[in-house]
Amino acid sequence: MQFRCAIPGLQNDTFQLLGPWHEELINRSIPLLGDTESTEVDTCHVYASKANETRPVGTRETCEEWVFDKSIFEDTFITKVNII
Repeated sequence: MQFRCAIPGLQNDTFQLLGPWHEELINRSIPLLGDTESTEVDTCHVYASKANETRPVGTRETCEEWVFDKSIFEDTFITKVNII
């Protein structure tokens, strides 16, 4: 089952694209894997959306929530308990 980090602060985020605005949010919120030619998103990190005293906006941080591709299976044990 494919998955990616959920966009921080976006309630009801889905794995499937909801339109150009959603694709833009994904591109701004989730780093790509590897080099600049990659189109695969990092499944473990997001960009920090809020600054604090230890990190500026845009620093990579570990995901706390994920969204799953439900085109084949609606739910599995993994998606129910959010184990990655």
